[in-house]
Order: sequence, then C-alpha cells, then structure tokens
Amino acid sequence: MLAIVASLMVSSIDDFNALKKSIQMYIKSKPMHWSSKHTLLVKEIETIDKMKLKLCVQHTINHQNFLEKSTRTSELVFELKKIFDNLGIKYHLLPQEVHLTQVNMSNTGVYQCHLDAVVPLKKNI
Repeated sequence: MLAIVASLMVSSIDDFNALKKSIQMYIKSKPMHWSSKHTLLVKEIETIDKMKLKLCVQHTINHQNFLEKSTRTSELVFELKKIFDNLGIKYHLLPQEVHLTQVNMSNTGVYQCHLDAVVPLKKNI
C-alpha cells in the first residue's frame, strides 16, 4: 500500500469531483501498475478552501521489485502534479521520509548513493 499526502486549495465541490475523476482515470489506465481499488481520503480541513488529502493505492507487483515500484511511484506523483496543474488546484505535497539504503565508493573516489524516497514537489502559492 502506498500513501501520498498533499495539502490542496480546492475552491469548489466541482473541482474536488474533477480531481477524484482524474485520479480514478489515471489509475484505471494503468492496470498493470495499480490495483483499481484506491482511496482518496480527506485527512483534515485546514481553512475554508484548503484541505489535506491522502491517496492510498496498491501496487500490482510484489514488494521485492524495488526499482520498478519506485519508478511507478514517481510516475504517479508526477501525474498528480499534472492533474493539479490542469485543474488549476494549488498544492503542496507534504515532505516524504527518505531512507539511505546503500553507499558505494568507486575507484575514482566518487560516492554513489541509493535512496528510497519520493521527492517532495512544491508549487509556490
């Protein structure tokens, strides 16, 4: 299960419904990547037009294929960013936890790091 939390400024119920529909269309368009069963939860209402939402989705591959899962997660985050921009929704994806999984030093003295992370995206409001 993957959960992505974002703080959004949604001005109307129509915008919210359009957001839900766009997310649903994207997830259903990728049946090899995501289970069609997903949840969009309102975590909290911050102000009259700003709320925190949580999107919960299920990968269709097993947990051992780390690279593919990470790639799919990144694609989902970028698609969410595109959806927010297309609908004119102001957003701020909340910071995600980063785990350093491996550090290697090459013969040239250059460090190579492998990270398990979702890069937080910010859009200035």
